[in-house]
Amino acid sequence: MTGKRRSLATECARTLGLVGALVLARFGGTNLSGPSKRKLRRLVGSPGVESRRAAAERAMGAVVERVGACGGLEHVVTHWAETFSRRTEFAGFGSPAARKVTCELRAVAYFGVRGEVADVLDGLRRYGLADWLPPAEYGPARSGGPEFGTPELRIDWDRPGSPLPLRDGVRAPRRGIGSGRLRHRRWSVPPRSPGRTTRTDRADRARLADARARCGTLLVLRLGGPGRYGGTRFTVRYEK
Repeated sequence: MTGKRRSLATECARTLGLVGALVLARFGGTNLSGPSKRKLRRLVGSPGVESRRAAAERAMGAVVERVGACGGLEHVVTHWAETFSRRTEFAGFGSPAARKVTCELRAVAYFGVRGEVADVLDGLRRYGLADWLPPAEYGPARSGGPEFGTPELRIDWDRPGSPLPLRDGVRAPRRGIGSGRLRHRRWSVPPRSPGRTTRTDRADRARLADARARCGTLLVLRLGGPGRYGGTRFTVRYEK
């Protein structure tokens, strides 16, 4: 009886191993047969792609400026991040449906609030920049209450007992099956001080802490990121 169980276990292990090998060949082999990273990075740096990326950054920067122009806000810093990735979309168990290079551009802008948050939110509503969102459609905010913003952006602020984290929140997205990162950059406006990343991050946190101490409250505007509100995501097809 013991021998039969061992035989069954061995057969199961072989079957699972075969399935695993087929999956790896299916996904890994497809990626290896595609263009080299050097070719894809040339595509990322091509004038057409750089032009689209620059136009997207200008459009998102204009949103940050419009929000910052609302009375009662003092811009502190905007953290930017862009990620170019290779993505392969599959159609069932057939051939890849499409091969693309995807650009994701995100921004997180911090402002000091001079006065009352309620007055700032009223101003944003009057200018048509943001409003309270239906909880049933967009879900609860970090504090458990309704969210403020639009489908293209989210706005949050310090609340009693729940201050905003002083982190930029624009790390590189996780890699998925059939994808590979080609380029990831982070920068700030105004620029971070020269030095190692840990030092510049610490300097930005000190800048935000100072603004919180002076103004009393911080407000953050998010474009892009995990929620995919706004930001920019575009794809460029490439041939095998």
